[in-house]
Amino acid sequence: MATYGTWIIYPSKGDGKSILFDTGQSGRFIDNARDLGIDLKGLNYVVISHGHYDHSGGLERLIKEVNPNIRLYVGSGFFEKDLLNITGNLLLFSNFNRDEEFENTDPKMYIKKDGNYGKDMFFDEIALGVRTDKGLVVIVGCSHF
Repeated sequence: MATYGTWIIYPSKGDGKSILFDTGQSGRFIDNARDLGIDLKGLNYVVISHGHYDHSGGLERLIKEVNPNIRLYVGSGFFEKDLLNITGNLLLFSNFNRDEEFENTDPKMYIKKDGNYGKDMFFDEIALGVRTDKGLVVIVGCSHF
């Protein structure tokens, strides 16, 4: 079943762990995974690249239906580290520098904080790094950084 948003399951061969990167908009990824024969109960980690609904909307369903104790990683609004090693082969990157004007985010994107709206600078965005035999693979949700 088609669903809007991102979700990627990566089994880390060297670590024997599996990670879900984003949960899509609705949680339909759970149905899709089941249809593909993927057992989500074996997930070790879930990473939410940033707080938009199309990347985090399925988190509640994942927690309620699959694993209420899954280890969750989110962006800089939640932790202060720029680099976090999850396992020997899985890393999270956050707190990206924006040194060039073209790196600024869409001026139409806003976030509500303390009852007021301001430009969403995506400070909560994180990326997943996967060490492979051929080098580092970086997986991003929307590349807002």
